[in-house]
Amino acid sequence: TSKNLITTTEFTDFEKAVELAPETDGVYSDLGTAWYYSKNYEKALKNYDIEIKKGHRNHLVFFNRALCLEQLGQFDKALVDINTSLEIKPDFYWALSYKGNLLAQKKDYAAASRAYKSAIKVNDKDPYAKEKLALIKDKLPADNKDQQPEREPASWTVQSGAFLQPENAEKLKTRLIGSDYFDTRILVIEDKEGRKWHLVRTGSFATRKDATPLVAALKKLDIKSV
Repeated sequence: TSKNLITTTEFTDFEKAVELAPETDGVYSDLGTAWYYSKNYEKALKNYDIEIKKGHRNHLVFFNRALCLEQLGQFDKALVDINTSLEIKPDFYWALSYKGNLLAQKKDYAAASRAYKSAIKVNDKDPYAKEKLALIKDKLPADNKDQQPEREPASWTVQSGAFLQPENAEKLKTRLIGSDYFDTRILVIEDKEGRKWHLVRTGSFATRKDATPLVAALKKLDIKSV
């Protein structure tokens, strides 16, 4: 299918898939993509929202929703989705590249430079990130222009629970998604004793201060978070 043209027949197929199997992973995402390439970003966004609310954790869903938000001028929300996509797949070249684009649009050229350099480290053969990095080189402070690629600074997220039993983590995640916190996800880590902890986390923020309102909002739902 051409990315520049979605036919009426294809739209009918996507809509029929949603009608026949709405719970199947990816059906709303596919319809959202069709609307995106038809430049109807509002309808695309609506379908990505539904897909994510279902608990879909594919990095591409968050990436595609970020593209819609960017087209609608909602750069901060787009950046949150890009960061979520990168939490799921840290070596996603296009998410790193578009993170650089969003940061450049916010005139945070130093951070944009780091994002582009991270993308280049993942794939140094594709020219896109290199070309974008060259475009902002003259906008960087003099002491940043010749720096080596830096490690991306850690982002902040809100953790609402840590469980040894995965079903407890899934229960809390479902509750949060049902309360419109669509980017809630579960991170599994192993401690020194070999136990697997299931961490329920929501959001991605540039600073601790930015994350604080979410902690307060979850408290109103009787959910203690950090």
